[in-house]
Amino acid sequence: MEAGDTVKDWLAYLSEKKHVVALIQESLGCACPHEVFDHYQVRCVMTTPFPYVKMVVGERLLVYLVPCEHNQVSSGVAARLLHEGVQESDAKGLNRFRLALVGASSPVTDQLEQEVQSLNDSKVHLHVIRSISGS
Repeated sequence: MEAGDTVKDWLAYLSEKKHVVALIQESLGCACPHEVFDHYQVRCVMTTPFPYVKMVVGERLLVYLVPCEHNQVSSGVAARLLHEGVQESDAKGLNRFRLALVGASSPVTDQLEQEVQSLNDSKVHLHVIRSISGS
């Protein structure tokens, strides 16, 4: 499955509020109060070298979901997304930013962990998850 197909499947899956709640609270471990899920946006960002999903939850949380299963996401691309997410979150006045690499391998995450720590910002989190559905 191509990254574009994966992202389209994610958009369909995340169109249901219960799936957004499960992803944010269970897979990403966010303690957002339930009422923030009354308003959320999910959209596909078509960018090179691959598309990803951007979510804004409750005007508080920004999440980038990056499909890594069939993509070789370089540490440079992931770091770029990390910094873009932080800038976007700050510009929109959101409380938190989470970069979720879905199906990613550990070599990228080791370098990114150092990048996240260097930001010295407790509101920025990096996640590596197997899938967005928790399975």
